[in-house]
Amino acid sequence: MRTYLIGLLRFSFMIGAIPVIVIGLFSYYIASSDIENKVKDSNMQLLLQTQMRVEQMVKTLQTGALQFSQTSLVKQALDETWTPRDFVKVREMAKGLSNLQTSVMVHQAYFVNLEREWLVGYNQFKPLDEYEDRKAIESFAAHPNSLFFASGESIGETGASFETGEFPETAGRPETNSETLAMVQKIPLISNAPPRGLLVVQLLKKDVESLLADTDTLGLHYMIDGEGNDLLQTLPIKEPKKEMLAETYRAIHRDIWSRIRDGQMAEGTFDARLGGDPVIVTYRSSPGGDWAYVSVSSVSEMTKQTKAIALLTIGVCLLIFALVFGLAFYGSRRMYMPIQKLLDLTRQLGAEPEAPGESRRQNEMLRIEDSIRSLWTTKSELQRQVHSQFGHLKELLVLKLFTGQIKAQHFLAQSKTFAFPEAWNRLFVMTVQIDTLQNTQYGEHDRELLLFAVSNIVSEMIPSSERFDPVLLDQSQSTLLADRSDSPQEGKERAYRTAESVQKQVEHYLKLTVSIGISRPFADLADTVKAYGESLAALKGRMSLGNGIIAGFDDSGKRSREETAVYSHLKVMEERIVHYLKAGDAEKRDEAFDEYLAAVFEKEVFFKEHVLLLLQLVGKIVQLVQEQGIAAGNWLNGEQIARKLLTLGTRAEVVLWFRERLFGPVSEMLSQQAESQYQSIASLMLKFVHEGYDSEISLESCAALLSYHPVYLSRVFKKEVGVTFSEYLTEYRMNKAKDMLENTKMKIAEIGEKLQYKNTSAFIRTFSKTTGTTPGKYRESRQQL
Repeated sequence: MRTYLIGLLRFSFMIGAIPVIVIGLFSYYIASSDIENKVKDSNMQLLLQTQMRVEQMVKTLQTGALQFSQTSLVKQALDETWTPRDFVKVREMAKGLSNLQTSVMVHQAYFVNLEREWLVGYNQFKPLDEYEDRKAIESFAAHPNSLFFASGESIGETGASFETGEFPETAGRPETNSETLAMVQKIPLISNAPPRGLLVVQLLKKDVESLLADTDTLGLHYMIDGEGNDLLQTLPIKEPKKEMLAETYRAIHRDIWSRIRDGQMAEGTFDARLGGDPVIVTYRSSPGGDWAYVSVSSVSEMTKQTKAIALLTIGVCLLIFALVFGLAFYGSRRMYMPIQKLLDLTRQLGAEPEAPGESRRQNEMLRIEDSIRSLWTTKSELQRQVHSQFGHLKELLVLKLFTGQIKAQHFLAQSKTFAFPEAWNRLFVMTVQIDTLQNTQYGEHDRELLLFAVSNIVSEMIPSSERFDPVLLDQSQSTLLADRSDSPQEGKERAYRTAESVQKQVEHYLKLTVSIGISRPFADLADTVKAYGESLAALKGRMSLGNGIIAGFDDSGKRSREETAVYSHLKVMEERIVHYLKAGDAEKRDEAFDEYLAAVFEKEVFFKEHVLLLLQLVGKIVQLVQEQGIAAGNWLNGEQIARKLLTLGTRAEVVLWFRERLFGPVSEMLSQQAESQYQSIASLMLKFVHEGYDSEISLESCAALLSYHPVYLSRVFKKEVGVTFSEYLTEYRMNKAKDMLENTKMKIAEIGEKLQYKNTSAFIRTFSKTTGTTPGKYRESRQQL
């Protein structure tokens, strides 16, 4: 049988392998031919696109040059001898030259008067005998054609001449930024007589090269003139085969022009060899036959793609071989001895090996029997394990019901399996929240564990026939109660009694105060999500009623709907709090904040609305701090205020957080800021007195300079210096008067006038009051020392 299995496997593999090999070889041959044809067609299309762009540029340039040569300015200039004094005409000529534009930026343009021997460019005017590239101009004039193109370096910049007939050795020569392609037009264009003038328009080769197709995958694209010289693209010829490759390129160019001129073939493709490597040459002739567009593609580059196709084909074939072998092996095994398969299964299940002396069939059947018995035992064990996990599955199902992740119909279909209540007249959602963990033996890290303990208490107190499994959701413990009483009022009272029992048990066992919210009664399981929200909304009464409440949504909802949604008076209270905070009056600030909280919790009409109002107050405090030039990050410490306010479950927690985390730090910063500001203001006022004691200085003038109210400045100065502003100013002036009486010969009247006293008597009176003697006596006493 094993030989049969191997033969069956070999036959299946051959059936799949032979078609794959034939199809792979045929695909490789077709792909290779198709790639070569595609490259030829693509190169021809690229050359056509290049020709269209270049010819359009040439046509535009020739049309512009012809129109310019027919202008009255050019005709008049042919008959005149211009000098630098004719700057108006030179400027007009330069302006006309600058208008000669095309799709490629014109690098330079010249108008040459051959008879009068002067030249005008974009930015120069010279007599022809002073022009450094006069030989290039003369070679243009001697050219047999009236309109032609010449390549070389930019005239007037490097001094190099344009080559018009000789074959330039450009192959392998590095291109510079000054290499150009010039269009030369003789004026007049059609005449047997020598030309009277020339119009020379220069284009940078690097700019014209932008019109050529730029692709590495389809070969090298360039242009050649009628002599076989490459006009634009510098051919990539490097040592050590520079001369040999250059000669090979020349041979290819001669072959192209022979096909164009002798065979009258304006476009075509032929095979050639370049440095010993086979290439495909594609060409197109320009309409006038002045130049040709050439593409040289390496056959070795194309074969790289065909080799890649071959490797891909081989890889696919190997993959198919592996797949065919796998399918053949799998099919053969499927058809090979069903009893053997059953025996292998018994071995995998851990059956005893066959005993010696027993028949193969008997041993196989015995092992299969033992395996079935083992499976039956395993099934029973699995059933016991699944039953032990029912509690977690039930809790997960109820959690999905609370969060709206399961439809009511699907939940009802699972009710019998998980032993949920199946009949009720109405349902309630009871949500338990821990009021506060402050002043208890627990910390915030114990909250989840405490809620789990609350859930266990609820499970033990309420029979399973009257409730669904309790769940923990968003810092709350929620239970869906099923009521079978006939009277709605009786059902509501029973729900409240259940809540009271839960509250007492939690307080007894956990020593915690909890608040419980109860939703309105409902009958459809689909309304569970809404009822859960109602139970949470009922708990908002803790903010106004205190901790340890049992609130129903009917009561809180009715009270909320009856409130008037007018909050303008809250803004007044916010301004009072900010005012007292700024003034540093902590007692009045806390009193105003208590009144504000009472108004906020009294007016709240939707769940967690107080958080928005408290955030509004926080915003005003932040604005106050920022107005004082203090960055908010210095005292917020990155705390997420909105999230924190959402976690504050009681009014006491709100008051504690605001006083410790907000009012205290802000008051301290404002006090420090005010003290620093007072010192700065007093220093400036002292500076004004010291520097302007002999001018009209007053408290009002200082207020104008510092942009503060005079009363405020007077209070700050008195606090920091210890005397009033006028007393300090008088004392300082009298000290200056003493100095002038001692060290100068100024008259007393002059000293009083300098110190801004309107009459001498007022000065003497003030001096006597301050020093106890008159100015005259003071001077005499000081001179006697």
